[in-house]
Amino acid sequence: MHVFYEGLAPDEALALEQLAKLLYELRENRQQLLAAHGAADEAALLATIQAGGVAEHPGYESYLSALTLAATQEAVRADLKARTLALNGAPLAADEMLGSDAPAAVWLLEVAEPLEERCGECLEQPVAVKQDALVIHIEGGVRLEARWAGPDAYAYRWTWGDAELCLDTAPRPADPALGAAKAHLHRPDGSVGPAPVTVPGEPSLDNLEALVRALADDPLLGGGLA
Repeated sequence: MHVFYEGLAPDEALALEQLAKLLYELRENRQQLLAAHGAADEAALLATIQAGGVAEHPGYESYLSALTLAATQEAVRADLKARTLALNGAPLAADEMLGSDAPAAVWLLEVAEPLEERCGECLEQPVAVKQDALVIHIEGGVRLEARWAGPDAYAYRWTWGDAELCLDTAPRPADPALGAAKAHLHRPDGSVGPAPVTVPGEPSLDNLEALVRALADDPLLGGGLA
């Protein structure tokens, strides 16, 4: 173990080492996502998607994932700093105590357990929490990956057999078929239409629960197969 951890109790040293490793993984994963699209940061990636320089998908999923990784990175950094200061007997400043909470950075964890409680009867197995997404297996053979960075920024992609669909709020060119709808549905035949079920601006947990229940009833959301 690195000399930095000398003098610490084994459990304290292990916790710090694991946080440091996670911090490195989050940073590297975010940088790889952005680099794959030639973007310096999330804002640049979104702007490039809007301008048509990067394909809407998987560009928008990468954008949401990068935001989640960045927020989690800040939460882990704050936690690591707080633990280190506490071990050294140093008091935390008010802004440091607030920063260590980082509620936005743990939105995946905050939704996974309540989702299981709300619609466990629709799930084939417990919700899996990845660094940048939730993976949800729904009764009937649906595998759903859920990414979001806020109530009006989300992408839900799922497969059912050979069919793949996506419901998201990625920026798109003006389209009479979509009208003013911000959320849209990519159907298996390649067509795009206004999204059912979810409502941009509603709580993420509510939107996700509504989608899980809808997919348990109809994995194609009424879209049929091409």
